Amino acid sequence: MKWSINFGMIIFLLLVFPFTTVSPQLKSDHINFVVSNLTEYKTLFNNLGFVLKPGTKHSNGIENFFIKFPSGPYIEILSAVKPKDNIARFYSALQQMGQIIPAFLAISADSIILDSLQKFFADINQPTSFSDLGYARILNFPLADYFIPYFFIDYRNPLPEPEKLVTHDNMGLKISKIFINFSFNECLKTNFPFNQPDDNYLHSGDHPENNFIGIEIFCRSLFYIKKCLLNSKIKFTSSRKMIKFYLSEKFFIQFVEE
Repeated sequence: MKWSINFGMIIFLLLVFPFTTVSPQLKSDHINFVVSNLTEYKTLFNNLGFVLKPGTKHSNGIENFFIKFPSGPYIEILSAVKPKDNIARFYSALQQMGQIIPAFLAISADSIILDSLQKFFADINQPTSFSDLGYARILNFPLADYFIPYFFIDYRNPLPEPEKLVTHDNMGLKISKIFINFSFNECLKTNFPFNQPDDNYLHSGDHPENNFIGIEIFCRSLFYIKKCLLNSKIKFTSSRKMIKFYLSEKFFIQFVEE
């Protein structure tokens, strides 16, 4: 299976979709990462000072956990054990490529936009499918020789997270930036309402072979994340207002002081 992205298809879809006819309330919702050993990464993120929200064992073989914040995008970490459907098999194959692989950007949209998107894609013969998770409805693109690295999600009656699940020992407050490669960024921003006032998270980076290359987290003080990194013996670079470290060879996290 090829893991390249058909950017021509993405550009076409984003150029011609008539977003002017619907409310542009699209927001970066979360980014998910595939890992080969979920327990190992629970320990890693705990040691980095994050509070983890437990996930579930899905019937298709996917297990996950979350890193939530008081507002803005969150992080999902998942692994596919004994995959039983196409998406689980996709994640299982992806996790063989490295220790931690960023896979998809989830984009939140209301039900009206989701239905409009589905109709549009049907009109241009681009297959999509709905998945009903109970608490949310998802509009997916099919997995093929290429894949489009985002999907749309509409939550039913979303509730705020308890304070204890968004209060991190490293003093992280929110994801302030998601760094994606330049080509992917330009595709998303071509007549695609990501730069509305309520969503300024996406920023270009310089690794053309990867879709997602890093995230930035605002924090109250760099002292706490620096202490976590030193205790975990993780190498990092720092300046007066920023600390940067790599989770893998091609994906970084940087903390920026308020």
